[in-house]
Amino acid sequence: MGNIVGEPIQSVIADQIDLRQKAHGSSYNSKSLNRTPDIQNYLNNRNSWIKLASGVELSKYERKENDKVIESYSGTQRLSELQQFSTDGYFTENDIKSLDGINLAKKYVLFNGTQEFDGTKFIPRSGVRKSNLWSPSQDKMYGGMGSNERGLQPVPGIVSVDVNTINRGSIKKATVKIKAYNKFQFGIIEILYLKLGFLVMLEYGWDKFIDSLDSTNTPIIKDVGSTIIENQWFKDKSFSQIEMLTEIQTLQSKYKGNYNGFFGKVSNFNWEMKEDNTYDITLNLISLGSVIESLQVSIPQNLNVLDKVSDSTEFAKLLTQQDTEGTGIFSIEASTNDEGEREDYNPNVIGDSMGTDKIHNFLVKSIFEMTKTDLDGTFDSKKFRFLDDIRVEGGSRKTGQEVPFKYKFTIRFGDFLNFLKKEIIGYVDNKNTSSPRLEIENSETTNVVNYTLNTVSLDPRICIFTPLIGDIEINEKIIFDSSGLFINTSKYDQYPGFKDMKQFAVKSNVNGILYGQLMNIYLNFQFISDCLTSNLDKENQLDLFKFLEAICDGINKAMGNSTKLAPAIKNQNQIYFVDENPITGWEEHAGLDTSLEYAKINLFGYNPNGTSNFVKDFGFQTKITPKLMNQISIGATAGGYDNATDAVGYKWWNRGLKNRFEDEYRVENN
Repeated sequence: MGNIVGEPIQSVIADQIDLRQKAHGSSYNSKSLNRTPDIQNYLNNRNSWIKLASGVELSKYERKENDKVIESYSGTQRLSELQQFSTDGYFTENDIKSLDGINLAKKYVLFNGTQEFDGTKFIPRSGVRKSNLWSPSQDKMYGGMGSNERGLQPVPGIVSVDVNTINRGSIKKATVKIKAYNKFQFGIIEILYLKLGFLVMLEYGWDKFIDSLDSTNTPIIKDVGSTIIENQWFKDKSFSQIEMLTEIQTLQSKYKGNYNGFFGKVSNFNWEMKEDNTYDITLNLISLGSVIESLQVSIPQNLNVLDKVSDSTEFAKLLTQQDTEGTGIFSIEASTNDEGEREDYNPNVIGDSMGTDKIHNFLVKSIFEMTKTDLDGTFDSKKFRFLDDIRVEGGSRKTGQEVPFKYKFTIRFGDFLNFLKKEIIGYVDNKNTSSPRLEIENSETTNVVNYTLNTVSLDPRICIFTPLIGDIEINEKIIFDSSGLFINTSKYDQYPGFKDMKQFAVKSNVNGILYGQLMNIYLNFQFISDCLTSNLDKENQLDLFKFLEAICDGINKAMGNSTKLAPAIKNQNQIYFVDENPITGWEEHAGLDTSLEYAKINLFGYNPNGTSNFVKDFGFQTKITPKLMNQISIGATAGGYDNATDAVGYKWWNRGLKNRFEDEYRVENN
């Protein structure tokens, strides 16, 4: 459908809401389902569950110098150190060896207390320890973890889990509280779960759910079966982050929203020893998408080289300008051919020699690639554009030669995001697989924004894009004649400045709505540089999220604030860009069935349609800014605003209502 505001609830979730409400309203009236024993059991005996598995693997660490091992440490040595917390002989060397690799994580999965996964199923615990040795006590609920120094104690387990969402619900944070009853138990948990930056799998849900209604209108109730921890987590095959998130989404659909998974990292932890010598442990987790808020780009130096030149010739001279010691500013000497003509410089060392960050390196190298062609057009004209190409021959505007050199270069937004993904965000390598740390949604068709006819970039120093030009009519009367514009046609490619540019402004063939393809906006190099340098922290580091926010703010400004773009995260690890101003008519353009009734949530009591509520708490909070208040006030007037045409997004919000004391806003025209 696209990255826009107002997408409906997923159909599988909407169906589950309807089925639950029907089950809760069973036997209320003639329209209700019959409250069978199965429904009664579902309503009264439905239980939640939580699983937490560690991604820690015990391995051997070696540090070498000159191919000689100078330091060696095995993960099993950590287990040997736990013996000091137990009576002699409790934890033998053979016991420790049996827990090497991933066996320790398989042995102590925090699920229904602590359980062992044997590769196919969980081994249930029960009973009381009858031996003072570790090995024969592993299936016992009491005394199964820890020697007899403190008597029979239960195994550790999860006390509570609290999951919150931030950044439009796409980045998740979880707080897991764990109880341990002795030092040995705490030591195991410390090795497996209290490791900053290590990945864990947290899963939670209901033990049973209503799958559907059969032909007799009777609910089909199923049990939630095995999940990722049993099916994939401990397999030898390495799963990428994307594959793991895909598995979570598959199970969410399979179990109709009664399952959820949290594939994240340990971000923090703390623990407290209580008066009874037990341990209260708090584990803080965060989903992988949080890297957008923590990924730092180092900015050691910015020479702002483009301020020193006015054209491509001066730029080329600057690369070999001699200082008092006879060395070029960038320590690069141009070679000459047999005819004494200058050869091309090596673009791979220009940015590096500047001593700047990777983003500035990329910009400078790109300028070099464009200028070395002497504007002969051999560079990728769909990826890069010269700002001074936007001109009107024979018109009042000049050819663009007066544009300062540093403002002449632009890059398509989608291509710039590709660069960020490959060279700034980077990849995660795991055995034989490789996946991006973060995906970036840069599809032309899904990244759509609002567009109003005749809108051109208000500040080419920020960005440029191809517009759509035409007359504006209201009630079949032309109120704006576009024939006098320097561009008076919707054929953007007829003008030299827009030729070969990828199309931004689009008119739908379905219903004639206008929208923009965000990825086909061309960002000015200097604007990118300004966004980078103006968002540095005290340590001269750049927060990637703030950097992308600054770019979106600039685009909003250049679009006359007709858009309200912002970066966000979806599916826990995918950056996308959302326009908070909805596009009127987009549902029809995208082929959505607008006649469908989406999920209706009953908040109180029984209803005549045979449903009842299962929601325990419901809240709704709005935030009205002064700017939004002004827009709403204009939209609340009976006649709108004379100069606003259809630009006020809230003009029809209060249709059918009249603000008795403010009929209309008006401005005088000269």
